[in-house]
Amino acid sequence: MKILTSVLQIHLRLKSWAISLLDQLYNQQFPVMPEAIAKPHVPILFFQIYACQLLLKFVTLVKQ
Repeated sequence: MKILTSVLQIHLRLKSWAISLLDQLYNQQFPVMPEAIAKPHVPILFFQIYACQLLLKFVTLVKQ
């Protein structure tokens, strides 16, 4: 159970870190654009999928 909670915490940290990083990148590229255009959800979704895949690999390694 402890492993699961730590993995969830890591996932949440990765998620917030990824979103803030993407926000910074998009704000640099489109500083004048409105919020809706400057922050599309597609790259965040792809990063979430990638982070989840990494976490699954990590969990399988820990379980072995």
